[in-house]
Amino acid sequence: MSPVAWLMGIPWQEAGAAGSLLGIKTILNEFYAFTQLSTLNDTALSVHSRTVMTYALCGFANISSMGIMIGGLGSIVPERETMCSH
Repeated sequence: MSPVAWLMGIPWQEAGAAGSLLGIKTILNEFYAFTQLSTLNDTALSVHSRTVMTYALCGFANISSMGIMIGGLGSIVPERETMCSH
């Protein structure tokens, strides 16, 4: 995800660390990604990059959120639950 981080305005030398955080957020969740962001040392990301990553990690666009959405829609319209899961 380093190229995505670079496209968001992160300098290329910091894009590896930022891309790793984006990958963690997408595959796992934003809470674990924020935990990893807080454990990075001060030299890994500049203030600008930390600010960009703080906003980039906010939100629920990840795999586990898809499960929550499918479960919620399935309970609202139980007769279409199989359609929602496909």
